[in-house]
Amino acid sequence: MSRKIIWKFITRGVHMVNIKETADCIRLVIEESITSYTVESLKYELTAFMFEDRHLELDLSKVDRLDGVGFQFLESAKRIRASQGKTLDLVCANDKITEVLDSYKW
Repeated sequence: MSRKIIWKFITRGVHMVNIKETADCIRLVIEESITSYTVESLKYELTAFMFEDRHLELDLSKVDRLDGVGFQFLESAKRIRASQGKTLDLVCANDKITEVLDSYKW
């Protein structure tokens, strides 16, 4: 069994996002790296929030790794929100993650 398949079994049903809500904002604290191994689980957890009318923030303070697939996931989420006339803000990224985002010209 490949490592990717094993990871899917491990992460399915495990919450990788911590939710903090106020009347006008939802902050989703990502608890894991955003990589090809975690994107499917993250996508599953974030889908419910993509169509919210409230302001949406992804808190990356606990993210220690972001690969190309993870960046594509973030870019896709940003496009979905933009298509609804809404924004998606990335907040609290550490220097390492900020450097990766800058390299992809976020």
